[in-house]
Amino acid sequence: MQESKLLDRQTELLRHLTGAELLFGGDGSPGALQEPGRHGIGSPGLRLEAEMSFRKRMGKIEKILPLTCQHLGRQRPQLFRRFAVACPPRSYRHYDEALCFYEFLLDHWQTVSPDPPFIVDIARLEMALARTRLFRAGQNMRPAVSTGPLRKTPLLRLADGVEVLPMDYDLRPLFEDSVAARVSVQRKHHLLVAPGLKVVEIPNTAAGVFEQLEAWTALDCVLKALAPDGAAEASLRPFLEAGFLEMAA
Repeated sequence: MQESKLLDRQTELLRHLTGAELLFGGDGSPGALQEPGRHGIGSPGLRLEAEMSFRKRMGKIEKILPLTCQHLGRQRPQLFRRFAVACPPRSYRHYDEALCFYEFLLDHWQTVSPDPPFIVDIARLEMALARTRLFRAGQNMRPAVSTGPLRKTPLLRLADGVEVLPMDYDLRPLFEDSVAARVSVQRKHHLLVAPGLKVVEIPNTAAGVFEQLEAWTALDCVLKALAPDGAAEASLRPFLEAGFLEMAA
C-alpha cells in the first residue's frame, strides 16, 4: 500500500512537471496546490524543476537536430512551446525525443509552409545521420543468404544501416559551413547515408535501383538496370569499397 501511494505521488508529480500549465505560467489555481501528489511541495519549486526539465529535453533535441533548430529562427520558442504542450515526454533517449519533435514538425509543415523551405531536407538528413550513430553491428541485421545450390551470379544489397535519402535541396554549403547563408539551391537528388557518418550522392537514375537493394538482388540484374550497355560495373566498385554495398559470391 505504501509503495502504491509513493508511485501515485511520483506519477502525479511527473504529470505536473511535464504539463503546460506549470511550464508556461497557468498553474496559479488554488485547487491545483491542494492535489494529493503535490502535498508539501510549493508551486515555485515545481515550476523551477519543470523549466529545468524542459530545457534539458529541448537540449537533447538540439543535439540531434542542431541545424534544424537553428533554422527555425524566430519561430523556435513558439514551436518548442507548442511541442511541449502537444507531446509529453515518452522516452529519455536523445533519438526518441528528436524523432518525436521531427514528427511534430512534419505535421506542423502540413499546414504551415516550411520557412526556410529547405529546412525539411535538413531535418530529414539530420535524423538519418542520427540513425547511423545509433547503428551497431548485430542490430537490425537482415537475414544472411540462405544456403542452397551454388548461384550462377553474385548477389548485391545495401550494407546494414545504409539508407537512400531523397532530397529536394543541395545542403552541402550548410553542412560544410554552419554559418552559411540561408540560401540552398533547389535540386532534386538522392543521397546514400551510412554508419560512420558517410554521405554520398547517387545519380537520380540509379536511385530506384538502390532502393530495391534492401534485399539481396542478383548482380547481373542490378548491372542491367543501371546500364544496359554494360558500363555499370565500374561505377558500383566505389560503393562496394566504401562499404555502402555488400556482395555475396
